[in-house]
Amino acid sequence: MEEINEIANDVMEEANADESESQHSTDDYDELEKSSCQGKYHKQSYRKAWESLPDFKGWLQGVVGQKNRAFCSYCQVTLFAHRLSLLKHTCTIKHQRASQKALLKLAQNMSESDNGALITDDDDLGLNTVSSVGLEVEEVMEGQIDASPSKSMNMAHSSAFPLSTHVLDTSKGQPVAQLPVSLYRLIDSRWTLINESVTNQDGRCSSLIQKQEFVAGRYKLHFDTDRYFELERKETLYPFVEIAFDVHAPLDHYHIPLLLSAFGYSTYRGS
Repeated sequence: MEEINEIANDVMEEANADESESQHSTDDYDELEKSSCQGKYHKQSYRKAWESLPDFKGWLQGVVGQKNRAFCSYCQVTLFAHRLSLLKHTCTIKHQRASQKALLKLAQNMSESDNGALITDDDDLGLNTVSSVGLEVEEVMEGQIDASPSKSMNMAHSSAFPLSTHVLDTSKGQPVAQLPVSLYRLIDSRWTLINESVTNQDGRCSSLIQKQEFVAGRYKLHFDTDRYFELERKETLYPFVEIAFDVHAPLDHYHIPLLLSAFGYSTYRGS
C-alpha cells in the first residue's frame, strides 16, 4: 500500500513540473513576440563613427538636436540618418558635382597656402558652413509653400525647379509630410539616381532637379511609402510607389501628384 502511495505522489509531482515548464515557455514566447513587434518601428540614429568611414569622411555631419538626421556639407542639405540612404546620396549627380567642387577648392587653397597664404579655418573651404544660396532659396520656398496653397503652386512652378510633386493621404484627407522622394533618370538603359529629398509640411517637394539639368528623357519618382505607414502603424500593400513618366518638353513644368492610401494610389499630371 505504501508503494502505491509513493507512485501516486511521483506522478503528481511530474504533472506539476510539466505544467510549470509549459507556463515558462509561454511567457518566454510572449516576451519574444513583444520585443519583435517593438523592433519593427525602430528608427536608426546618427552615429559619430560614420564620419571616419571612407564613404562619408569629409562631408558627413550630425544635426544638433535631431538624432535621426544627418547633414551633407558638400550639398548643404539634411538627410535621414540611415546608412543605406546616405550611401545612395553619395551616388547622386548633385553630390558628385559638389564633392568635385569642394576638392578643387581645397586644392586651390592648398596651393595658395604653399605660396604664403594661410588657411585659418575649415569654413574658408565652405565645408562647415550650413547656409548657402541654394539652401536659402529652398528654405524660402518651403516657408512660402507652408504659408498658403496659392503661393505654393506659384513656387512649385518656379523656373528654377521644373519638376514638382504633391503627396496626399486620401484616407485622412491630409498631406504627407517628411516622405522620402527620389528622382531617377533612365541613362543607357539603367535607372540613375539624380537626387533625393523629402516632402515639406504641405506634402510638396519641388527641389529635386534644376532647370538646366532637366532634359528630355524618361524619369521616375520613387516614394518610400513603407516608412510613412510604419510611423502611422498601418499595414500597407505597397512598400514603395514608383511613377515613371516621359519628358518631351523640358521647358515646360511637370507636376506629378500622388494620391495615397494604405491599399491603393493614383497619379496624374497636374498643372
